[in-house]
Amino acid sequence: MSIPVNMSKKHFFLVLGVISFGISIFIGAVMISQQSTDNRSKAAEPSTLSTTGQSATTTRMSTSLRDAKKSTPSASPTVSPKPKKATTSSKTAIPTTFTLEPSEKKVEFPTSGIEYFISVKLLDKGKIVTDQKGITYKWTIQKSSPFTLFDQKLATCAYGIQPPCPNNRIGLRKKGEGEATIRVWALKNRRAIATTSFFVTTDKILLPEPSPIPQTSAGYKPVSYVHNNGYLKTDGLLILTPNGKKYNGVSSSETKIWAQNSSSNTLELTWQENGVEMRLFLYFSRSGKGTAADSWFITEIRTYNGESPGHWVYYTDQKQLAQFTTAVAKEYAGTGEIILTSDNMGGKIQLLNPKIKTVYTE
Repeated sequence: MSIPVNMSKKHFFLVLGVISFGISIFIGAVMISQQSTDNRSKAAEPSTLSTTGQSATTTRMSTSLRDAKKSTPSASPTVSPKPKKATTSSKTAIPTTFTLEPSEKKVEFPTSGIEYFISVKLLDKGKIVTDQKGITYKWTIQKSSPFTLFDQKLATCAYGIQPPCPNNRIGLRKKGEGEATIRVWALKNRRAIATTSFFVTTDKILLPEPSPIPQTSAGYKPVSYVHNNGYLKTDGLLILTPNGKKYNGVSSSETKIWAQNSSSNTLELTWQENGVEMRLFLYFSRSGKGTAADSWFITEIRTYNGESPGHWVYYTDQKQLAQFTTAVAKEYAGTGEIILTSDNMGGKIQLLNPKIKTVYTE
């Protein structure tokens, strides 16, 4: 630094000293101010640190407690949730209005028997369901049972059911001795609506051979069963059951006669004879409607077996039943003795000069 020309050295150094002193004072003031600010900050730190420390401590304690709960079993006993009561889903529940009525609850196979047929009747509030479209039946039996199940489709539905006929009838074939339970469900849209079961057993006692059916009209009793929708008249009726009992029918006044008029007609006869209820049911079908070949024919006959409660004996051999056919609105008139043999267990029906008619109104 050079000294101004018009200034003496003395004055120069005096001015320089004053300036240096002022700068020192300014720097000192700045330092004091900074120290004061630092002191105030330090004075405030204990409170901030205390609060922060408390929060951190609380956070660590909470975390520790959660970790302890996860790793350490609770001292209080664990209360298991109460099991929910088993409920049947509405999708699988069976409505109380539908029931399945078995043709018989207990099926006894005689030693000589090979095949037997059972069926179920679907009821809604006690009345038979005739329109069974969309309804199927599932039949089950134990694999280890001495019986096998087989299906036999019929041209005419039983119980006055409208076609197409459901599989509510099943056949049993015996392959050994023993017993089994058969379970059946009625299904609608794959949903069970009713169920029932059958108990099947083999009879170890050999039954006597059925007595031969007489080939003459001796002992026959004429019967006449007439209904507005059909009739059966014969010079002689003889039903021989598998246990060897004979039934000739009773008078019309003592017989309940029902003839259903629909696409699948029936003639149903029910009476009391020899202390038991007997039944004779005829099932009809029609073909060629509206043509010159329009005719009716019998597709199935069944009777009770002379026991209490009664079991069904079926006659479904179409070779035997083919003779019972005639033009619609006309009467079938047979001549002589007509003998039918059942599908199972040796039952027989003998008719003498039968006259049969079913009425179709459409």
